[in-house]
Amino acid sequence: MHYDVIGIGIAVHDMLAVVPQIPKRDEITVMLEYREDLGGPVAIALVCLSRLGLRTKFIGKIGDDRHGKLVLERLQKEGVDTSSVVIDIGASSAFAFILIDSLSRKRTIIFNPGCNLNLREDEIDLSETQEASYLHLDGGLFEVCKKASSYTKSKGIKTSLDIQVAYPELKELLKTIDVFIPPKDAARAMVPQQKRGNFGKICGELLGFGPQIVCITLGEKGCMVGNCDKITKVPSYAVDVVDTTGAGDAFHGAFLFGLVKGWEAENVAKFSNAVSAINCTEIGGREGLPDYEKVGKFLRDKGETFINEGGTKIQ
Repeated sequence: MHYDVIGIGIAVHDMLAVVPQIPKRDEITVMLEYREDLGGPVAIALVCLSRLGLRTKFIGKIGDDRHGKLVLERLQKEGVDTSSVVIDIGASSAFAFILIDSLSRKRTIIFNPGCNLNLREDEIDLSETQEASYLHLDGGLFEVCKKASSYTKSKGIKTSLDIQVAYPELKELLKTIDVFIPPKDAARAMVPQQKRGNFGKICGELLGFGPQIVCITLGEKGCMVGNCDKITKVPSYAVDVVDTTGAGDAFHGAFLFGLVKGWEAENVAKFSNAVSAINCTEIGGREGLPDYEKVGKFLRDKGETFINEGGTKIQ
């Protein structure tokens, strides 16, 4: 079976609470709203892709506890293939407590990785990745990423990488990565101090490490996207933000969607900014993920009518 995107990473059971403000030490606060949902960088990206109409598969490790069962149920409900998920009997799955400030909409996350970060290279059949157009990786699983990206590069399969923080081995890993989408702080940390003031220059530096496309996410300021031909800043879209959980993960999913469709980089970035913005209008990483029609309407309402590589307007 062919998949548009196969993802290797972690999937998390998120427990989200909206509070009047993030409590200080020894302080008690009231819970205004509570929700349980799916989380995890690769998991949310795959759900995003599935809702946009692509075929996806998740590979990762979970425990056989309540957290793991809820994760599997939500992935399967969204149409993500979970047949290659490794279940660690008797182990705890990843889960997180997320507090959302009702005024600033900023988050505080308390994360328990459980067994999810213990996924080993020998627990994955890398030949499965030959069934995909793209392989999407979570940089938190470094050894797995290194082996998987080397394998897919040898097979001519494109690979994208999501990271939360920079680490020393990352530059070596990027030699086998085609699409790199780091958050701004991680991108800054990867270049010399004197080059950290300009994201266009940072993007150029990161392209020099090996990726064909680099897109630095800048939060409410949009993103900086570049390839060998052009580096461009693409602004974000204003929305009434409810929760930013999963905004970056949704961006990754939408970016891969545009690449699978063959769009040029700037239009891919516009589309990704739109999907990320829409997702911020609901609580949790999954609830606000839109389908293709909703994104098209959002972009038209914002005055965006660009032409994709297929010669038709985005809609």
